[in-house]
Amino acid sequence: MTLEDLLKQKPGPLAVDLNTFKAPEPPSEPDPEPETKSDIAQTMFHKGVQLLKNRAPFDAIPYLYASWALDETCLKAANNIAISFWQLNCPDLALRTVEKVLSMDPDNATAKSHQIFMQTRMNKQAQQ
Repeated sequence: MTLEDLLKQKPGPLAVDLNTFKAPEPPSEPDPEPETKSDIAQTMFHKGVQLLKNRAPFDAIPYLYASWALDETCLKAANNIAISFWQLNCPDLALRTVEKVLSMDPDNATAKSHQIFMQTRMNKQAQQ
């Protein structure tokens, strides 16, 4: 005799829903795989770049920093942080960010290009 049969024959003082004793039905679709740190970093990077393109460098910085923090090899996020600082008229922070990228990857062509551009512009401004 099963528990269900027993409960049907002798109901107790409390009403019992017999459905609570049945096994739950399996989900119709498997759970999606959890996102990896790299996936989240890419999502943050793309959001930051979109904000930067929409001329919102201040809003872009947290997303770009999050991307770089989650994936230290994502130097494209760091290069975009430098652009954000430059657009916010913070050339010293922009240049320091570029120098950080170059300390991690001395052959980073984007960072080299940014460094030349920024130093040239800063030198011109200093001469005025």
